[in-house]
Amino acid sequence: MKIAWVDTLVNFFKDVRAEMKKVSWPTSQEVWGTTLVTMVATMALAIYLYFADFVLGRLMQYVYLKLGA
Repeated sequence: MKIAWVDTLVNFFKDVRAEMKKVSWPTSQEVWGTTLVTMVATMALAIYLYFADFVLGRLMQYVYLKLGA
């Protein structure tokens, strides 16, 4: 006597295996390339946000000093 969920689970993993064979996997060179692009873009955004925060912080200090707050 088989439990119904066992058959469902077995069929699920068979389907997963069949779908994984259809996947177009990237080459190692493609992975390195996209990783490098991601890291450079992340660093550029971090630098931009750092300077924007610095400039806006100084601007707010100036405004607070001029308003006497």
